[in-house]
Amino acid sequence: MEGDRRRLAAVMLTDMVGYSRLAQRDEKLALDLAQEQDQIVREIVAQFGGRVVKSLGDGVLAEFANALSAVRSAVRLQEALAERNSAAEGERILLRIGIHLGDVEYRGEDVFGDTVNIVARIEPQSDHGGVCVSRQVYDQVHNKLDVSFESIGTPKLKNIETPIELYKITRSGREPHRPAASPAPSEESLRIVVLPFANISPDPSDGYFADGMTEELIEKLAHVQNLRVIARTTAMRYKGSQETALEIGRALRVGMALECSVRKSGSQLRVTAQLVDTRSEEHLWASRYDRELDDVFAIQDDLASQIAAAVSAHVAGLGLAVSLSADPAEPDTADMAAYTEFLQGRKLLRDKVSEATVRQALALFEKAIDRDPGFARARVGAADCYIWLGGEGSLPFADSTSRAREQLEKALATNDDLAEAHSVLSGILLSEDETAAAAREARRAIELSPSLSDPYRWLAQIEAGDGNIGETVRLLEAPTESIRWMSTSSPSSAGHISMRGARPRLSATGHVLSRWSASAPISTGLSTTSAAGITRMLRRACATWSACAPTASGCSPTAEP
Repeated sequence: MEGDRRRLAAVMLTDMVGYSRLAQRDEKLALDLAQEQDQIVREIVAQFGGRVVKSLGDGVLAEFANALSAVRSAVRLQEALAERNSAAEGERILLRIGIHLGDVEYRGEDVFGDTVNIVARIEPQSDHGGVCVSRQVYDQVHNKLDVSFESIGTPKLKNIETPIELYKITRSGREPHRPAASPAPSEESLRIVVLPFANISPDPSDGYFADGMTEELIEKLAHVQNLRVIARTTAMRYKGSQETALEIGRALRVGMALECSVRKSGSQLRVTAQLVDTRSEEHLWASRYDRELDDVFAIQDDLASQIAAAVSAHVAGLGLAVSLSADPAEPDTADMAAYTEFLQGRKLLRDKVSEATVRQALALFEKAIDRDPGFARARVGAADCYIWLGGEGSLPFADSTSRAREQLEKALATNDDLAEAHSVLSGILLSEDETAAAAREARRAIELSPSLSDPYRWLAQIEAGDGNIGETVRLLEAPTESIRWMSTSSPSSAGHISMRGARPRLSATGHVLSRWSASAPISTGLSTTSAAGITRMLRRACATWSACAPTASGCSPTAEP
């Protein structure tokens, strides 16, 4: 962890009972037992998604993303030691454990702050072989575990002025309490929606940055193996929504919702994030970042990593053994001005699209490219603009396609693993009836990023033209099969690429989509157009082609629905 930062964490401190006395009597035995307990603690902390901050000789300081994971870890740890003590001969290992929930400061791999000081005072209040937690922890977990809590009041804690009520954990035979509406652990627990970042910047026009952060984080999380991420287009419907996490969870069938806000003021950036269990509305993890604007890429990587860890801990507590991790990615530009222009251009393409907004977006992408010629995603954005302008007749179609291909070739020369570039190129090739090459590029895009929607549609058009209706429907319904789906929502994905070329195949595709749109509307997460919208686009394409070569097209240009 580079630099200093703060976030909410559950901190656990363990301490071996009688270690000093044993060390005076038999130092080697004391050291052996300390090593054994350290290994046991580390294994169990890891099982519940925690991190051992440091060993303290006869104890361990550990952190967790949420209070529930910390308490579950502590309870399991004491059970494991009790089992060990009952089976082993000789000296027993007894631990006292304290847990507190609060804001901590990170310096490198270490943690500091009042939370660490307080937990150091809570731990001695626990019984031998027991666990003692603060009121802050109790409030988060008391109705979610098969244990009982006993308040011991507000004992005086050395050098801690604010009174803190403490609770000791006692075992009981009752079943863990769960909300009545909560389903059994399932794949739904691994589904997450990143809700639109709230823009709390002094300048409302900085909304482009909030939307950009939302999309960037969705894209990063979409690459976390085993995590299923709701589409950007679906998530953005909740922008400014007053619906609760419980209501959103039911509507989208997700187990978790990520709520974030961003404040940009000059070169300063503040990002807050919290992960919420949509069934219980419990806060699973929270963090805040106060950084320079230039650190935005590090914040995005750290958010993805911390969320993956928090989700792992959460589902482990639900009985699902799934390990998630997010690998940091190298940013595709180091120029913040270029990145800002890219986000501004992309927002223009995501909102109400018109010739004026597309031209504005193109100008922003071109500025970003001028600042950083190696910024591959900005070149893909420019290609999208050229395709839209050509499809609408604002530029000569052949000229716009040529310019788009030039930008894509340069983008792929810089980064051949850029899925968006392969996807847009696939659409262009399809418009020129180069179906084999289009299919190859589409499959490459899916291989690189299964979360993109457009390549599935290009492949669906090809399959429909070949009469493979079953495969066409399968490709179009792919996002229904896997929620891990994110659309590009670029202008080209709204259909302007495929309005030309693919002549005989357009009629067949139109008929398939007409039938499919009635049974699988926008819930599939296709980008800016619904299935009905694609059908209308294809029919317009048929009409355009049949006017030029009616006998060749085989299209029957019917009225738009």
